[in-house]
Amino acid sequence: MEETKIKENNYIYCHLFIDASKGVIKTLKVPIDSFNIHFIDLKSIIKKILENDLDKTQSNLYNIIGLSKTIISPSFSDSSRIFPFLENKDDIFCQVEINIVPIKSKVIIANQDDDLLKYKSISNYSFYEASKQVVKVLVPLPGVDKLPKDQIIAKFTETSCEVKVKGLNGSNFIFGAPRLHAKINPEKSEVVTSKDNLVIRLRKFKEEDYWSYLHKTKMVGDTD
Repeated sequence: MEETKIKENNYIYCHLFIDASKGVIKTLKVPIDSFNIHFIDLKSIIKKILENDLDKTQSNLYNIIGLSKTIISPSFSDSSRIFPFLENKDDIFCQVEINIVPIKSKVIIANQDDDLLKYKSISNYSFYEASKQVVKVLVPLPGVDKLPKDQIIAKFTETSCEVKVKGLNGSNFIFGAPRLHAKINPEKSEVVTSKDNLVIRLRKFKEEDYWSYLHKTKMVGDTD
């Protein structure tokens, strides 16, 4: 693989995870000015992005443990250059530890505008191919089946899904996959509930697609 030429629109997708069994908790679009840098430099770029994306009422301190090609691969060496392994629009997985440090604040959010609501991110889920047409994602959330339907809001695009749950035991929750493994039909995808579970039904765009991951990963021969 030759080093990718420097372009203003070069970037990679960085998927954060705490533990491989719990999946991806957050995805970052990381601009790359040059692929002739080392992985320790890439860690610094990712760290700066995370530091500029802090919650308004608490500081999420991310300690980067390692960068790898997949969620279960060994970490790259800090001293290695990235261009033999990564090119424009590739995916990389970043294992992190999260420390939450309270910050004193006098701001009280009184209205219920959706943009101001605080959501707890859900990272625990399982998924499987329910049929040739449908991938099911099961998200455990005790009591969600007792909520009114208008408190569960789903948003689907061809390449992503997001589900918000409002007012469950006094908290708001969000589950999202910003880059799905393959394209879906957003109009025919839906979210329902079963006992203590969110059930997200993703309607495949192509029946022949086999979902080995919920989140998009770079496969051999992929160009994007």
